[in-house]
Amino acid sequence: MLLLPTYTSYKQLAPEGHGKAVAPRRNPQEGSSMSMVQWSEEYSVEIQEIDEQHKCIVSYINELYEALARKESRDIVVDVIHKLVQQALAYQGRYLAGDDKVGMELLMFLKEWLFTHINRVDKQYMATFHASGVKKNWLKKFW
Repeated sequence: MLLLPTYTSYKQLAPEGHGKAVAPRRNPQEGSSMSMVQWSEEYSVEIQEIDEQHKCIVSYINELYEALARKESRDIVVDVIHKLVQQALAYQGRYLAGDDKVGMELLMFLKEWLFTHINRVDKQYMATFHASGVKKNWLKKFW
């Protein structure tokens, strides 16, 4: 089990919230036996607003994990998607309110996510794809 930090305070997020974290459905410290991750202070960046956002993502992971494990995932998945959309709208609100740092934050997030994903996930499939006959230029026939 991956251990991440536990938390007790949450910031509410609405589109006008400008980057504040969405409150999770429950407090992960209440100790569900089905939690996949727990928040730990070793993951803190020592900036409360950022830590609160990360804690909410931990909560979303646990909500999804518990729902999938109990085969109750449909409504929970929709709920977590809604929370993530609300967070995206908060970033949009910050940008529209004149916070130009949002553009750079988004750029850096997307760049980091993409290359981490490619190098840690997708590259693991290369040997399997090649062994299965998938060629580097197989899409050319569709273009």
